[in-house]
Amino acid sequence: MNVFYTLLFIHICFGAISLLSAAGALFATKGQWWHRHFGEFFFYGMSGVFVTAIPMSLMKSNVFLFTIAIFSYYLAFSGWRFYDTNSTYAIILWVFGALGARLSYGNLKIFQRGGARGKERLVQHFSSMIGATIAAVTAFVVTNIHIQPVIILWLGPTIVLVPVIFWWRRKIYVEKWVC
Repeated sequence: MNVFYTLLFIHICFGAISLLSAAGALFATKGQWWHRHFGEFFFYGMSGVFVTAIPMSLMKSNVFLFTIAIFSYYLAFSGWRFYDTNSTYAIILWVFGALGARLSYGNLKIFQRGGARGKERLVQHFSSMIGATIAAVTAFVVTNIHIQPVIILWLGPTIVLVPVIFWWRRKIYVEKWVC
């Protein structure tokens, strides 16, 4: 438990940095030196919050903390990248954000109906697992392959593997499954 409480202390420190920096950035003149520097502190603070929240959430089996850590860090990272003038990252974040929103909405509708059953359960399982595979492949190619334009690396696995999801979905819904 010492590790958990050490992480919690660090997490709280980074959280305080993030909140104080957010206030500073909100009240500073936009685009000026103070705003940019408070924004940098906010982003780095949020990075620390994220890095400490993930292991703490796993230690406590806290799915909510795990999910909110990913969600809040995605938003902080997205905001940081939109400040960058490199439009490639803005496109990448838009695509990933749109996909994430669409998938989240679909999952919400399924849970509102009482969950997935039968073929729908298989389709959701396969779609989510291939989605996770896409994320892992993307992380691998972005880290290990260096070509231009970089957007090919970021969106290539999605473009190649999403049709596999649609093919598999059609296959499941059209074929008669024998159990």
